[in-house]
Amino acid sequence: MTNMINDGEYYGSLDGVGYHGMVKQGHQGVITAAAFPVKPSMDWFKKPNLSGLTALTIELTGQVYGHIASWKQSHIGLAGSVKPPRSKSRYAFFQTGQVETDAGDLVNVGQITLTGGHAPLSASVADTVAHYDNTRSAVMDVAVFEDRHGIGVAGALRPNVTDEQLRELRASGVSGDWRPINGALELVAICAVNVPGFPIPRARVASGTPIALV
Repeated sequence: MTNMINDGEYYGSLDGVGYHGMVKQGHQGVITAAAFPVKPSMDWFKKPNLSGLTALTIELTGQVYGHIASWKQSHIGLAGSVKPPRSKSRYAFFQTGQVETDAGDLVNVGQITLTGGHAPLSASVADTVAHYDNTRSAVMDVAVFEDRHGIGVAGALRPNVTDEQLRELRASGVSGDWRPINGALELVAICAVNVPGFPIPRARVASGTPIALV
């Protein structure tokens, strides 16, 4: 068990599940158990069978999935009809990390970050990677896939994601960052933003039934 400290936040592990809590001076702290596993299911990282274009979805369990760009949507911030590029490397320049699953297998992943926004378009590949390099800004570990609808991700929230971060994530869109590598544009990062370059419509739901797109 992690020791309690005064006026601070602490992290630890409890039966393989991450937790966080606040301890105020002079008061007994309460440990709040999170539902986000340290070793997620291998199935979470597999390509999902999505029936249509799907905005990034965060389940209560910590599983995440959805599209970051549509093949049909042009970039809203660039002149002309600039569509998202397909990867010639199978996203090797994004999936540079690994996560151990509940079955003990390792799966290649990249991260989705919450702070800092995009690196400047004028930045070199090295400067772009450095911009996203603070590991504390990573809130999800995901594998990337392509289907007939667009470019998507599948994976898991990190165990120490807080309620405040979860609110920010759900209120944001996600946007990819592609840079020229070996003569082709390759995905190198994904971050949460207010206005994504390739916005994904999200269904508005009333009583469980989609009634509109926004």
